[in-house]
Amino acid sequence: MNEKNNEKNNENKNDNKNDNKNSDLKEWELEYSQFGVDSIYQYIQDMAVKYNLSQTLEALPYVCRMHEGQYRKGECKLPYSIHPLTVAAHALALHIIDDVVIATSLCHDICEDCKDENGNRISANDLPIGDEAKAAVALLTKKKRKDFVKKEYYDNIQNNQVAMIVKVLDRCHNISKMATGFSKERINGYIAETEQYVFPLIDIIEKNYPEYKEKMFVIRYHMLAVMESLKRYV
Repeated sequence: MNEKNNEKNNENKNDNKNDNKNSDLKEWELEYSQFGVDSIYQYIQDMAVKYNLSQTLEALPYVCRMHEGQYRKGECKLPYSIHPLTVAAHALALHIIDDVVIATSLCHDICEDCKDENGNRISANDLPIGDEAKAAVALLTKKKRKDFVKKEYYDNIQNNQVAMIVKVLDRCHNISKMATGFSKERINGYIAETEQYVFPLIDIIEKNYPEYKEKMFVIRYHMLAVMESLKRYV
């Protein structure tokens, strides 16, 4: 009888722990609801109207439509559009008020991950953005082929200011979310790739475009803080 009572008590404790965990998660979601799709979308839209960012206003509804039904990796099942929206919002929050950069941030994954109504990959030329942004998206799109060379990919990005800036912003958001959707092996690989290829992009931006030096400092500091913390647990 005592054994059964102990088992029942343990079950109740576990249930309470799960209830508390679920409650904590709900509170977390409520507390940080400003980082949800709707809130970030509205922020970008308001900033685009304020600063007359015409390409951004075109790309904003388009990117959400194209990524509809796609989700970020991990158990939370976040809509994929939260990623390009956050990348664009991060740029605006750093006061990068550049229509080409913001439009590229929004569209940077479409050619890689989305298809048209006929099942064909979207071409950069089909995006509702200007030629400069299209060129940057094309450089940021990883080719799905066996002979893909990572160094070649990053070398090409180094030749385009917009592509470099968006790649750094993109990596910053992915680094921030590694713990929720990456395996330990992928976290280690992602950190190594960031140190080998992405930090040199920041160096180039700081050297060639000094107006971005303070912004790059903030981004590098953020990524380093997350990476150094995760290194101790993986």
